[in-house]
Amino acid sequence: MPMYEYRCSQCGAAFEKIVSFSQADAVPCPQCGHTYVQRRISQVAQRMNSGVTGNLSSSSCDSSTGGST
Repeated sequence: MPMYEYRCSQCGAAFEKIVSFSQADAVPCPQCGHTYVQRRISQVAQRMNSGVTGNLSSSSCDSSTGGST
């Protein structure tokens, strides 16, 4: 199931929720219970050759350090 990002139009709370595609528009706010929340555009994880998923714009390796010290 996909993870969606939401923002509540009543209290302004931002939250994420894993729901099925068919239930994506019927999610209440966990903070105030308001039933009208706006689904937001979220960043998509991409599969890399190593099989690891993540954001391609961030890197856990810093090539400028020249290795371990």
